[in-house]
Amino acid sequence: MLITQNNGSGSRVSDYSTLPETSDPKPDSFLELCLESYFQTTALNGPFIVVDDGSTDDSLEIIQRYAPRITRIIAKKHNSGLVRCMNEAADVLIGQFGCDAISRFDADIEFLTPGWDIRFVRHFENNPRVAALGGCQLLPFGAVWALGDMLIHPEGYTHILNWHNATKAIEHKPPPLMLSGDLALGNVECDSVMGCLAAFRSSAYAEVGGQRAEFDGLRGETEDLNLRLLLAGHQCVALGGVQFIHRHWEYQQKTASYDAPDQVYRSLTQWKNIWGWDKIHPDLSEIHQKWKDTPLARNLLKTGAGEVVYIGP
Repeated sequence: MLITQNNGSGSRVSDYSTLPETSDPKPDSFLELCLESYFQTTALNGPFIVVDDGSTDDSLEIIQRYAPRITRIIAKKHNSGLVRCMNEAADVLIGQFGCDAISRFDADIEFLTPGWDIRFVRHFENNPRVAALGGCQLLPFGAVWALGDMLIHPEGYTHILNWHNATKAIEHKPPPLMLSGDLALGNVECDSVMGCLAAFRSSAYAEVGGQRAEFDGLRGETEDLNLRLLLAGHQCVALGGVQFIHRHWEYQQKTASYDAPDQVYRSLTQWKNIWGWDKIHPDLSEIHQKWKDTPLARNLLKTGAGEVVYIGP
């Protein structure tokens, strides 16, 4: 399922698809690039639902051009948020079409791996404990941005293989990890897959109740879902062989309401209220004390001296 609000036309300030930069970067439409790459790389003929969540630009017009290849277009008059849109689309895919797995992605990603959908399906088939799958998110110039997320980590919410962690002093940051023909990435068990491209086993998604209303209009809904899957005994895995570009770096500014400072504060507050720790500056000892008998503490080890140390990715 694709859930989009506005596609970013007119807000682009950098074009990393070709260098050097030009005064008129192309493509201007992130949504069109996303849809073209989706149809070029998918191998399965599964149902495809697109939710236009109250767009105010040309998004719906672009989507309509692809209508013959889209199973259903859900056009919202007003923005209702990711949580409601995803649960609505999931109900259709699982309830009406009987899909064993569902996948969602943002409108500003570009698929790179042919047959990425088959890789997801085969991994679900061969690994019955896995309930959430993601890929390797790249920046437009080839740097690895994330191979899954860790939420219980000494540095707080952390992208795996990302050297740009905001909590580190810039002088201590090594060069970014660049994707090349000599680099082969494996799969990583993580706390959460990236929300911009995520797949879920339908039975597990239904088991935990899907996206929950407490994060309606807030950041953190995907991470919250993944942690609930872990608590239910499932696994979350990022596949290094599924690669895609996320073009969020090329926006002039984020325009989504949930990126406003007050909404970010509400998101972080809601996270702490529900899960009991600061998402950005966690206390590992407190987390271990509360969650030590659950899968959430699988990467925390209490030493003989009483210190809680992190042993995960």
